[in-house]
Amino acid sequence: MRRRWNDPAGAAERLRAIEIDRPELMRVQAQEITGMSAAVFGREVIENPMWIARNTEKTLPGVTYFKTADLARHFERMRDKRECAKLLYHYFYFSDEAFLEEYGKPKDVVFGPGTSMAVSVSGDGDEG
Repeated sequence: MRRRWNDPAGAAERLRAIEIDRPELMRVQAQEITGMSAAVFGREVIENPMWIARNTEKTLPGVTYFKTADLARHFERMRDKRECAKLLYHYFYFSDEAFLEEYGKPKDVVFGPGTSMAVSVSGDGDEG
């Protein structure tokens, strides 16, 4: 069973507080700051189409670095249901060329095999 994690606002806030002093974080550091397990971080960040579409992590032998500001923006986007809906809309209705121009990556990279993504429409519409 998946471990539940639902604190994008807190994660963004904690990342914004340290982004000047620590512009890059190793994956383990990012997990600690955001309060995520390795599996949850993989699902919510690394495998998340919203992350893949907008960001790139720096991978060196044995370590992966993430820009702190990019992570903070990602968690802020996760709270905005419109961002997720917009990405799904672009996937289905943009041509391959238009999608590549918008995101700088092809559809099959952003939405790889087995990708799942859902948009929740409950609530007031401001947060996801």
